[in-house]
This record gives sequence, C-alpha cells and structure tokens, in this order.
Amino acid sequence: MRKQLSFVLTLVFLLTFSVFGYTDNSREIIELKEKGSINWSRGVVQAKGIGIPPTKMSGNSNARAVALTDAKLNAFRIILEIIKELRINGTTVVGDYAIQDPAIMYRIENMVKNAKVVKKNT
Repeated sequence: MRKQLSFVLTLVFLLTFSVFGYTDNSREIIELKEKGSINWSRGVVQAKGIGIPPTKMSGNSNARAVALTDAKLNAFRIILEIIKELRINGTTVVGDYAIQDPAIMYRIENMVKNAKVVKKNT
C-alpha cells in the first residue's frame, strides 16, 4: 500500500511539473532571418519594409501615402520570401511545394496580403 501511494504521489508530482514546463510562456522562440524574423512561439513572421517618396512628388501631400504603400508592399514581399524558405523536412522548403501546386502559392499570397501592419515610421 505504501509503495502504491508513493508511486501515485511521484506520478502526480512529475505530471504537474511537466505540464508547467510546457506552458512556460516567459520565453519566446524567435528565429532571426536576414530581412525579418519568425516568432515560432506565436506563429508570427515579421519584416520591415522601406518606402521612399518619389522625388517628383516631394512636398506633395500624397508623397507620404505613396512611400507607406511602397513600404507595405516591400514588407509583404520579404514576408513571402521568408515563408517560401521555411523547411518542411530536411530537403524540402515551402517554396518547392508552392511551385508544384499553384493553389498552395495562391493561399500563401492571400495570407501575406492579409498581414497586419504593426508599426509605421516616418
């Protein structure tokens, strides 16, 4: 009886601590890429886009809007590049599947187009 109680208490103790180990959100796993990053803990890909106002439009109120649109498109392009480089297994990346099946590429592009702009700097 004493051995069974000891075994049950040890099992409960180990299960309790193993659950807390898996739910530790204090540290995130972030992979830095050349032009962006992947937060594996949150499932987020981030990139910074750069947009420069056209010289023809300097002083024009639309110049800032054009630059912000260019920056957004630049960031989306970088995010798409990062996603296409994600490894599925030791030899295959997402881009390989996207080339084989246009529907996969279409879904990836739609996902990127729906990405949210987090911060705008002027």
